Amino acid sequence: MSKKPFFIGWEDKPATAPVGHSKSRAILLLVIALGLAGVVAALQQGFRSNAKWDFTEHTFNGMLLAEPYPTLIADGEVYYLVLQNKQAVAVADATALHLRTVDVVGSVIADPDQSVKMIAVKSADAITGAGPAQANPLSLVGVPVPVTLRGEIVDSKCAFGAMNPATFKPHRACAIMCLAGDIPPVLVVRHDGEGSATHYLLLDAEGRPMKETALEFAALPVEITGEVTTVGDWRILKAAPAAVTLLN
Repeated sequence: MSKKPFFIGWEDKPATAPVGHSKSRAILLLVIALGLAGVVAALQQGFRSNAKWDFTEHTFNGMLLAEPYPTLIADGEVYYLVLQNKQAVAVADATALHLRTVDVVGSVIADPDQSVKMIAVKSADAITGAGPAQANPLSLVGVPVPVTLRGEIVDSKCAFGAMNPATFKPHRACAIMCLAGDIPPVLVVRHDGEGSATHYLLLDAEGRPMKETALEFAALPVEITGEVTTVGDWRILKAAPAAVTLLN
């Protein structure tokens, strides 16, 4: 039997390797019980999501942003571009079409209560075309607003509808895998008593992906001090990694 430790999503460190079949079964049952308890606890907090993944493929036409995360701006809508697994479309695969008009064939992952959506594609080959370059919409952001927000860092793919529930410690292992695959991290700020939430794309203070910090605090309650900018209804939170703190 392997002596390697195994990973439990809501623990900070891998657990010690099991020493026997019966002990392995007992640990597995404990993990399942804790997971179910966590799901029940999450549901009891009153937060509900109407997010879902519509697997019907459509063709979308718009402008491609390669950075900080491959994103399509189409008919006033914002779509993060991901693969159908736990990975995002790679920046390197989108760079040649940066700011150009493209066609994207994929399926929509969306929460009707949120302004930003997602398109899942089979591969980067589903992004085609090279129309004339356009102005970068991120250069037209509104005036930054200093904020301190409390919420939970999750991967946007699961939060937008690929997983339910997509929050709290039972989702930590899945969130870490998605964030490791460069799925854009978002801060979910829940509104007390309303059963709703607002999502903020997370970037560092220089506007670059906040990957390592998101991995560290995935699916945990945090407080973040930074600046929020908007492009239409697209909310972007920029903060230094040191400005992210764990809440008790």
